[in-house]
Amino acid sequence: VVDPITRTCSFAVAAALLAAAPADAKRASYAAQPSLLAAYARARLAGSDGALGEATRAYSTILNARPDDAAVAARAYRQALTAGDFPLALKAAAALDKAGALPADGQLLILSKALKSKDWKTANAAVDVLGKDGSFDFVVPVLRAWVAQASKSGDPFAILDAPTGSALTAALSSE
Repeated sequence: VVDPITRTCSFAVAAALLAAAPADAKRASYAAQPSLLAAYARARLAGSDGALGEATRAYSTILNARPDDAAVAARAYRQALTAGDFPLALKAAAALDKAGALPADGQLLILSKALKSKDWKTANAAVDVLGKDGSFDFVVPVLRAWVAQASKSGDPFAILDAPTGSALTAALSSE
């Protein structure tokens, strides 16, 4: 439960962020979608109160109305991950990817979707991006072996046995 001061400050921050948008764009946006401000305030407050379902529903409403807004997509992405709302997380990740702002962990989400749908090309591409980013390079051989095993398109043990130059990767490979 959040104290009243934090709740008031959260609402004030939400209102200030929305007020900082260009006036013409703001007027046009809210004239077309008068409930966006209320949905944003609801999302922020619900998230700070731990009402994850309410927060993700509100962020989903906002993301539907503003699919190219990377700031909204980023908030929706993080809230959806926290709430376990896989469809919203994927939708927000796609918007962030389109904006060139997908965080490294977003590739793990894309990889999980590809594995679930047995889309091996997308799975391998996600692993490639993870390897180039550097944040998850220690686990890339394990992920490559996992994709090879699942797709029946290679020897996962050969992938794990290949030298990587990383002590951490070598330790994980042996497991």
